[in-house]
This record gives sequence, structure tokens and C-alpha cells, in this order.
Amino acid sequence: MSDSVFEVLRAAVGMARAEQVQRLATLKLKLLEVFPGREEDIASAIAFWGSHARVNR
Repeated sequence: MSDSVFEVLRAAVGMARAEQVQRLATLKLKLLEVFPGREEDIASAIAFWGSHARVNR
């Protein structure tokens, strides 16, 4: 994982927890506000988080 994707992942997890974000679409929009133009990093971070969450259930 690149440093840029890890940066987005950390922000996504923190944002989802702190703001109690319930919907993926909402999280993506919030991340785009913080990281404009980094759609690919956001998608990669969310995909990683999702695959990690499925493995650990």
C-alpha cells in the first residue's frame, strides 16, 4: 500500500468513527472534500478496508 493510500485509509477510519458515518457514499463524499482529485486513492483505501473487514469477521 502506498503512503498516499494509507493516508486516506487512516482519515477514512477516523472520520467514519468520529462522525458515525453509516453510508459508504457519504464517506466517499467526505473524503473527496478532504482529498480532492484523489478518487483512486480513496477507492483503494476503501477496498483495502472492506477486504480487511470481511476477513476479520
